[in-house]
Amino acid sequence: MYGPFLIITSVEKLGTWKKLINQLTTLKPLVYHDSNLQEGMENLRRWCLYCQDVTIKGNFTVRNKSQKFNVLITTAEAILN
Repeated sequence: MYGPFLIITSVEKLGTWKKLINQLTTLKPLVYHDSNLQEGMENLRRWCLYCQDVTIKGNFTVRNKSQKFNVLITTAEAILN
């Protein structure tokens, strides 16, 4: 099980979910809660979704996209807006 998984919870429980995932699994959680939702989602896509592993093998460049997180923890407000 590598995900990505989505957990939608209340603002009060965001930290609790992250703590539990860190304690009980080897998954990498990412908490997303932002008051400026449009800018926050753009930054999330740009900086948090993937990391690129660039390997140069001879004349070929291999670019592998891998997720920086396995579990996205957010609120219903962030999803609905």
